[in-house]
Amino acid sequence: MLKICVFTGTRAEYGLLRPLLFKFKEDREIDLTIVVSGSHLSEKYGYTYKEILKDEFPSLEIIDIHLKHNHDLGICKSMGIAFEEYSNGMKRVNPDMMVILGDRYEAFAMASVCHVMKIPIAHIHGGEVTEGAYDDAFRHSISKMSYLHFVSCDEYRRRVIQLGESPERVFTVGALGVENIINMDKMSKQELGNELGFNLDGDYCVITCHPETLKKGDISYIEEMLSAIDEWKELKCIFTGSNSDGGGEKINKRLIEYAFKNRERCIFVKSLGIRRYLSAVESCEFVMGNSSSGVIEVPAFKKPVINIGDRQKGRIRSKCVIDIPWDKKQIMESMKYVQTEKMREVCMASDNIFGDGNTSKRILSIMKDFLENDKITLEKKFYDVR
Repeated sequence: MLKICVFTGTRAEYGLLRPLLFKFKEDREIDLTIVVSGSHLSEKYGYTYKEILKDEFPSLEIIDIHLKHNHDLGICKSMGIAFEEYSNGMKRVNPDMMVILGDRYEAFAMASVCHVMKIPIAHIHGGEVTEGAYDDAFRHSISKMSYLHFVSCDEYRRRVIQLGESPERVFTVGALGVENIINMDKMSKQELGNELGFNLDGDYCVITCHPETLKKGDISYIEEMLSAIDEWKELKCIFTGSNSDGGGEKINKRLIEYAFKNRERCIFVKSLGIRRYLSAVESCEFVMGNSSSGVIEVPAFKKPVINIGDRQKGRIRSKCVIDIPWDKKQIMESMKYVQTEKMREVCMASDNIFGDGNTSKRILSIMKDFLENDKITLEKKFYDVR
């Protein structure tokens, strides 16, 4: 049996990992353990570990890193706890390989522990760039500590190789989020509205805003977007909660206040979960904010995306995505433009650049090949790009 461990610290990350986790679960040659940590265990972010429990995986390693405060000092303290608790957890599980997706500080802590404890890491979504968030440095650091690399497109593959990783260990497999979009059974607009207890008749948009973590705690930019929304009284809004980065609590508090004040046309949901989120996107007019899902997954629906600010600056995007600053006038103009027939035609003609729905199958096949055929050596050589 191959002992595979998969780390998840946030709702978004788990939603992306689900198809791969089920592939692991169905394979009789794999003994799967999921490490559940980070904001999954926080009431502030909706206790999203409950969504994992519903999927009934046989082995969960639940590790609380006491994510009580999401300001910079609180995050640093949680990272200190994470190093100790993750090392104890890895001693208990002792996997043949750890799978880590993305770029967050919790994932960085787990990668660091595995690197020191000589546990090979398979990293998903390396090579990407987000200039407006400190996640950028965490992502590249995780890549350097990893042995296998599963990237979403060829340009990101080139970037991982540029970091000195051998091309023989870097694989373009597409994005797991696109696989969810293609294969997951989604809810109708009426079903979604009934479940949320919110009338979705008419047009609505989906909004997710995370902190721009390289800005020193200032979230005043959110007011530019809310002022623009004020001018569109006929448009309904589904706000989803921010993540546990520094400043996330402040953003959530402000959005909750706004949604309550405008409760006839706005709703705030801490966490939609992957099925409700994709269902909401499928029936919406457009998506707005600064989430990576807007750049990577939403264009696969052929839906317009208004990406605001610098958080996702540097990512490859389709023509469905419009990039603008946090400016009321430009946000208003973009909200008008994305609902035009011209923008709909642009989206319908855009290519899906992040895969065909078989990402998890490719990852599983490659991982088993390396593990079963003893191809892994942790003494990596730096690959020089010439």
